[in-house]
Amino acid sequence: MVIEPILKSLSQTFSIELQAMVSAFVLYLPRVVLSALLLWAGWKVSKVAVKRSGPIVARGIRRPALIRQVLKLIQYLVFFLFLMAILDILMLLKYFTPVLAGAAVLSVVVGFAIAPLVSSYLSGFFVLSDRPYEIGDRIEVLGVDPPINGYIEDVAMRFTRIRTLDNNILTVPNASMLEKVLINYTTQDKRTRVNLPIGISYESDLDKAIKIIEGVAKETTDVLRRGEMNIGNIDYRLAPKVLIEGYGSSSIDLLLLIWVKDPFHLKAIKSHIYLRVFEEFKKNNIEIPYPHRKVIIEEKEEGKGK
Repeated sequence: MVIEPILKSLSQTFSIELQAMVSAFVLYLPRVVLSALLLWAGWKVSKVAVKRSGPIVARGIRRPALIRQVLKLIQYLVFFLFLMAILDILMLLKYFTPVLAGAAVLSVVVGFAIAPLVSSYLSGFFVLSDRPYEIGDRIEVLGVDPPINGYIEDVAMRFTRIRTLDNNILTVPNASMLEKVLINYTTQDKRTRVNLPIGISYESDLDKAIKIIEGVAKETTDVLRRGEMNIGNIDYRLAPKVLIEGYGSSSIDLLLLIWVKDPFHLKAIKSHIYLRVFEEFKKNNIEIPYPHRKVIIEEKEEGKGK
């Protein structure tokens, strides 16, 4: 029959191809096993490299946020070298170069699309180099409503993570952080001045009110009672001080200036002082003015206005 020679030829061809595939697999199998071992070794070696280089990097940089990024770079670099070795063992390295060339061409095409991402990475570089804040710093971000108050949780190349005073985590792009006005309460000297406006009526004893306010401030925990601080060429006394801001429409406007040891409990300190001042004013008959409204209702007589 004519079919039998054809089937026999196909069977022989398939058998030869199968034997070639098995032979190739047997020859290639050690390369696959070696590559798997290298992949595992590369991951372990990158971890050890980070652990060993950590103290050296920390002595040279002394910045936790920047140290993290440098150690990540070291880990990725070590793993990349192992990956190149694996591609060479698998005889795939020769195909990798054209891929890189194609990626370069593609990067030009999508460059405009990823411009915001690149901007965030560049901003991260400036944040890490300029050091406007560090991990653990208490900051306030102005220019947003409401202002962001919290602690720096993490600083990466693309974003800054902030833990707010309400224990919420905010992830803010570094480009946005550089555009805003920041108050860093923990850079170098933690002592911070707080201004508390207080108004009293014109009939109240002004001298007595000032003494009461200053006395309450001096008794408050974390409020500095003595000492001096130099800012620029000016020496500031740290003891609580009350100034007269001006004469309002219904009150004498006072301003209490206090210096606190650290900024971590500003709201609690202000609340405590306002409460104690209110209690002492009440005991000493010092009035805190508030607006009064008088409503007059006119009734029209019958027969009029028609």
